[in-house]
Amino acid sequence: YLIGEQVMGVSMATAYSRAIEMGCRCLEIDCWDGGWADHYEPIVTHGHAACSTIRAREAISAIAACYEALPPALRTPLILSLEMHCTIPQQAKLAAMFREILGEALMLPTDGQLRSPAHLMGRILLKGRVLAANHAAFKSSGYAAPPADMATPPRGPSRSESDPTTHSSRAAPAPTADGAIAESPPASGPTAAGPAAAGTGACRCARTCR
Repeated sequence: YLIGEQVMGVSMATAYSRAIEMGCRCLEIDCWDGGWADHYEPIVTHGHAACSTIRAREAISAIAACYEALPPALRTPLILSLEMHCTIPQQAKLAAMFREILGEALMLPTDGQLRSPAHLMGRILLKGRVLAANHAAFKSSGYAAPPADMATPPRGPSRSESDPTTHSSRAAPAPTADGAIAESPPASGPTAAGPAAAGTGACRCARTCR
């Protein structure tokens, strides 16, 4: 959306149209709050810079119009990568814009199954971070949480939980008959007592094995 560089460039909705006509099928949209009042809508700009801004509605409309005007054979799947900086209320407004402007072209998650590019011809996909359904932001905003199939997937077990090799296999030393703690026998293998234990001769290390 920038004409020029990222510090003082000019933001224009037509830049998205030009990118689509040149064959680009993955566009980034930097989404920011348009203001604190309820009637304000999200904007698109490069944050923390002196770039100009455009309304998100104008950017989405330009994308939809240019994509729809392409010949059917060129309407390969279009991905909109959302760099999201909006608050939850503004995100809700942005979601309503995508549904309203993109219409049937917008690919919504349904059964969670991945589709091939051939099945996604003429469709527009949104890519971005999805908050978990129980995220605190939804509880404090009054907006409905996303459906279960859009919630953040559970994280897999950590290496220490799934890989038994990360746990020590040595048993704790047992007390002897007189109450003293018996010294555990050294572990077998080349690493137990350095190279000498592996039958390679005296250790020649100048620092660690002396």
